[in-house]
Amino acid sequence: MNSHAQTQQRPFGLLAGWGRLPIEVATALTRRGYAVHTLLIKDHADPILAELSTSHEWIGLGQLGKCVRFYHRHNVTTATMVGKVHKVRLFDRNVLWNHFPDWYGARIFAPHFLLGTKDRKDDTLLGGICRAFSKKGIEFVPATDYAPDLLVKFGHLAGKPLSKKQLADVEYGWRLAKTIGQFDTGQSVAIKGQTALALEAVEGTDECIRRAGQLCRSGGFTIVKVAKPQQDMRFDVPTIGVGTIETMKASGAVALVIEADKTIIVDQEEVLAKANELGIAILAATGERLGEVLTDEDAVAA
Repeated sequence: MNSHAQTQQRPFGLLAGWGRLPIEVATALTRRGYAVHTLLIKDHADPILAELSTSHEWIGLGQLGKCVRFYHRHNVTTATMVGKVHKVRLFDRNVLWNHFPDWYGARIFAPHFLLGTKDRKDDTLLGGICRAFSKKGIEFVPATDYAPDLLVKFGHLAGKPLSKKQLADVEYGWRLAKTIGQFDTGQSVAIKGQTALALEAVEGTDECIRRAGQLCRSGGFTIVKVAKPQQDMRFDVPTIGVGTIETMKASGAVALVIEADKTIIVDQEEVLAKANELGIAILAATGERLGEVLTDEDAVAA
């Protein structure tokens, strides 16, 4: 990219975790005319993001001061965070070695990890990070404001219509998933016969699905994945991809219900094609219109 083109572009910050979503967002931002300055989280971000970005730097999870200095150097005042951070890594023995905090990071994270005066829930940690950047003149915004097509639309998206038993499982699973979301525990539940097989916690959605498969060898169970009632769209937005569908098939799950307008499908065409190929039903619903999407024959036919 020549220097004149760069001067015409508006700077935008990307804080990138694991998965393909940061790649999708970086591409969308570039198409919209932004110069993307990317912070890549060690052990998480895809190195290809370095090629897709105007500038980049690798950072540890605790290096907030380094992050701020990087954005200030590139005149970034608006940024977004996307991609999964494997929270289970926070409990690794070598976490401090790999992600040693700098002075600003230590100040922000000390109440959570050293003093114990604040909890380590996702909303608490990520909200604290956003406030820490805001104090330095950098505002985090929802990635979906700049890539709205990533959010799934209402309707029956793939696979066959659900049976009456599955519909009952979905209604039960929806209420259960919203309930655990209130406690910022997880977003996904696995249900069969209106029995909870597995609830997502720190392990993430894929491991939750695998655990359900281990506990229900006969398969045929349903996954419900929703946004938290208090969902902050700046971070931790429910996301699925091809890997989710493959994990479901390998584990014996046959249906996936997600929340419309609050869930991201990465590589949506590929995901839906894979679901149809593997016989996995996918429905996108809302709490207010749950019954509608489950029984709308026109939506199924479409």
